[in-house]
Amino acid sequence: IERMAQIDYPLFSFKHLQKVSFDGDVKAKFFQDFLLRLKKYSDLGWKQMATEKKHGYGWEYLPQDQMKNRLPAIVTPEVQLMVLRSANDKRAMVGFREWKIYHVIFIEAVFNDIYEHSK
Repeated sequence: IERMAQIDYPLFSFKHLQKVSFDGDVKAKFFQDFLLRLKKYSDLGWKQMATEKKHGYGWEYLPQDQMKNRLPAIVTPEVQLMVLRSANDKRAMVGFREWKIYHVIFIEAVFNDIYEHSK
């Protein structure tokens, strides 16, 4: 526990990942870029991510009612959804933070598949 308390970077969990946007003909390049993006988030850490722009390496919060797809049971009404970018553009990765862990729920391979970005 003491060692975990010293970690500042996000630990990514895919236990609750829903196969929605990336379940189809998604190019391997997207997943290569996605993995590199996760690495960059880990290198930055939570503190630096908090100072970044939301369409860069920062985050934004998203109301649950803006989601186009059903949320898993783990996402109760009080859970605050956090959006990180899944690629070097505006496509999203939606999840929630629980201490050091970012639980990934959706990975948006196709823009606007997860929620309407224009809102």
